[in-house]
Amino acid sequence: MEASLQEILDAREQRAQTQKQLLARFQKPLLCFTMNIPGPVKLDRDIAIGFALGDRLLQRQLHGQQLLYRKLQYEITGATGWYVFDMPAEMLKKLAVSLEDSAPFSRLYDMDVLDVDGRKLSREELGMPRRKCLLCDRDAALCASTRAHGLDALTLRTRELLSQCAFEMTEYIAAQAWLAVNHEFLTTPKPGLVDRDNQGAHKDMTLRHFFASSNALRPFFARFASEGLFTRDADSRETFRLLRPIGIEAEQAMLQATGGINTHKGAIFTLGLLCAALGR
Repeated sequence: MEASLQEILDAREQRAQTQKQLLARFQKPLLCFTMNIPGPVKLDRDIAIGFALGDRLLQRQLHGQQLLYRKLQYEITGATGWYVFDMPAEMLKKLAVSLEDSAPFSRLYDMDVLDVDGRKLSREELGMPRRKCLLCDRDAALCASTRAHGLDALTLRTRELLSQCAFEMTEYIAAQAWLAVNHEFLTTPKPGLVDRDNQGAHKDMTLRHFFASSNALRPFFARFASEGLFTRDADSRETFRLLRPIGIEAEQAMLQATGGINTHKGAIFTLGLLCAALGR
């Protein structure tokens, strides 16, 4: 759905009011996260995926810092994330810029940082490079002011970058599934089961088999998530049908890695479904 110019202007004013309220409430630096999306469509499913990835990456980038407040808003005029951290504004801005410059798709991320007085920090005052254009290596503000590129070209490039976001999100889902598998077999003690202390009742397998199996399965978790993502508009039964051959292939990879020992057949089924559901 397209957002009108008036709706976009109203949303900008509402963001300014929210900024004042949060700064007055916390008296701490504030980060406002939005997406650089050209054209009248500011929020759809692909943009939401890109925004969700940005939220995850931001939290990972600032892991260890005290997060006092986090709120995500989804409107026709776009998605907005509000974050208040108990840390110096200059440090927060440097970490935000580092994330904005970390990958081609992160060019879509706009992370403004305001100090406790409500002043927006710039890259230039911190000695950091200005942002580049989506389509060329020139200054983004210059290209925007001179309208150096047509809307169609900008929109096409944006969609390419959003596709990269979707791929990164499926990789994130796969990483979480892989970590879950590893946490499970490393949990100790597990009476009767293989753990770090002994083999339990399973005399035919050791932790080495579980490590080999989980590493062999990691790319399949990404494939499960991708299948869910790219069939998200189809009936869920169609997604389930397409998951079966991936699951069979994953079982074969597991058995090859373990020398024929079944370490994770149940996990392939349950986590495969979960990854696909998250992808959808």
